[in-house]
Amino acid sequence: MIITALVVSALGSVATVRSTPEELAMKLLADYKREHAYSLSGQTPPRRPSSLEVRQVYEPSDKTWRKKLGDQAGIVVEDSASRFAVGQCTWLAYLARSDFPFDSRGGGRNDAKNWLDQASKAGWPVGRFVIGEPIPLPQRGAILVHKAWPGNPSGHVSIVSEIISERCLVVWDCNFSSDLDGKVRERVIELDDYVAGYIYRDDATWRNMSSKWLLSPVGEKGFGTLESSDASDGPYWSSVVRLSPDVSDYGQIFLEIYPDLERKLDLDVYVWPERFTIRLPKSAANVAVAEVGPVPVSKLPDRYVVVLVRPNRITSSDKPIKRLLAYVKYSTLQR
Repeated sequence: MIITALVVSALGSVATVRSTPEELAMKLLADYKREHAYSLSGQTPPRRPSSLEVRQVYEPSDKTWRKKLGDQAGIVVEDSASRFAVGQCTWLAYLARSDFPFDSRGGGRNDAKNWLDQASKAGWPVGRFVIGEPIPLPQRGAILVHKAWPGNPSGHVSIVSEIISERCLVVWDCNFSSDLDGKVRERVIELDDYVAGYIYRDDATWRNMSSKWLLSPVGEKGFGTLESSDASDGPYWSSVVRLSPDVSDYGQIFLEIYPDLERKLDLDVYVWPERFTIRLPKSAANVAVAEVGPVPVSKLPDRYVVVLVRPNRITSSDKPIKRLLAYVKYSTLQR
């Protein structure tokens, strides 16, 4: 299950045309970032890493876990020797990401707590947990890095294999036990006070794909009964959608609209900062009748898709609009 495709905010009619589209878009974006900001638990002492559930435990020599982890995380787990001692968390993470920029000078530079900085310096894509900033999105196959905590001066690394939510993950790691038993575990965890960030997979493989659907709806909102043929005073229907780490900066997005209409409809559609005006014919449910775009990912503010939709003219206004459902579609562009 890939929940990482998009993270979708709650929807609603949040403003009328008394707010300009730019003002509304910036307010929506600011509200979204504030609602999804990373914060500490407030516990004293701070909440340490723990498991919600331990699904499986393996001996390091039992190679069956390698295929299972690889299949779940969408990666290849090497069957060769690691640069790290068997049973350490870095041993398992290195088998899963054997191209990691190992520092041959040693001396603690390759401790788990330092992996995020090492990867960033080497040009790898990373997402950091910063208090007050939006939580970085998880990604299957990414390395989750923990800072040092009391009793563990070296930090910890694990591999993300499943995303339950942006705050709840399934990970694979080694040596995560009170007695440091060196065993491999598949665990369900929640974000804690010591997470440092994600080391993402390189998106080069995604750039080579012709297209990829991100099947997460922008949302569904009925406009209610519109009694006037000119609905220019009606509310905006809006949503904020955050692009996952799997989406390349070199791609472009489209908005596909699936209305359920018994009349023709003119819409003003903003995929911020671009504006489109489209006319929708009568349609049956679940039939795409309009594609809006493209909008280059590079033009989106901080890789957020801010969608504003407003009907500016309808015909046969005696019946309400039943539904308006939209999906974001992503297509790659070659460099």
